[in-house]
Amino acid sequence: MKIILASDENYFMYIYISVLTLFESNRSQEYSVTYIYQDVKRDKIRYLIELGEKYGRVVDVVEFVMPKEYEALPSFASSKTTYAKFLFASMFPDDDEVLYLDPDTLVMAPLDFLMSIDMGENLIAGVTECLPYYHKEASKMQEGDQYINGGMVLCNLKKWRAESFEKKALERLKDTSRNLNYDQGILNELCSGRIKILPPKYNVLAEVFEFRSSQKIKRRYGFKEYYSQQDIDEALADPVIIHFTGFLYGKPMSRKCTHPYASFFWKKIEECPWDVKFTDKDIDMKRRIRKWTLHHMPFLFYLFLEDILDIRRKWNLTRR
Repeated sequence: MKIILASDENYFMYIYISVLTLFESNRSQEYSVTYIYQDVKRDKIRYLIELGEKYGRVVDVVEFVMPKEYEALPSFASSKTTYAKFLFASMFPDDDEVLYLDPDTLVMAPLDFLMSIDMGENLIAGVTECLPYYHKEASKMQEGDQYINGGMVLCNLKKWRAESFEKKALERLKDTSRNLNYDQGILNELCSGRIKILPPKYNVLAEVFEFRSSQKIKRRYGFKEYYSQQDIDEALADPVIIHFTGFLYGKPMSRKCTHPYASFFWKKIEECPWDVKFTDKDIDMKRRIRKWTLHHMPFLFYLFLEDILDIRRKWNLTRR
């Protein structure tokens, strides 16, 4: 299987650590790694290639050039490499399936299960996202539709080609009169009804670490169906892929990040062949208030606070 990561220079540190943990946790598996980059210094790319050589792996590097049709689209986190996933079918014509990983992930265990999944008629596979209902609305999806997090996505490129997925994606992205809802929302929208749901341990979100309860997650996000508590417990005890989604923790390139695996990330940075600069950026005041409320007030009070904030969030997402 081909494993693909993409970023600009701002997220290269995360890329390096993600690939390092991938190599460490999957020493005997058969896979290849491709890094799609934009505006990354050559010495940084060389570090990644040398990391592959250290583990007897080849890291293919591909510079991402935005097609003209995408030039008017907004950048997310200053990078447009996030759009590369919509072009996978043509970028990698010899692959029937690929595994995409976000830069801010840790691969903690072998990926044998992901490499052996039968996708059937499904276009993508992933882990259920922890987001309120209005994100589905923004993606023109129904309340009961499956909606996955975009940080780990199995892509059925064979089906994508057969059904002209890339053309549909390009047309959808060009239609800026409709809310983009970011690349994740569009991916879910285009694949709606043909999304395979995987166990949460294959993309453990920060929300899962914070709530630690299937029932609390269901109540917070209004899910009628969600993973069992056993699934959540297994994800917490034996995670395969960890995703630093931020939530109430922040990102681990800040020394003030409170994610349970931030210290693991910091330890891995010691293996980097260049000096790494951290920030002291704290989570914003609103998130600190939410976190304090969750930890010190009754859960119903926390839910009430989030419901109030969701009114504004929904407006910001759907105001186009």
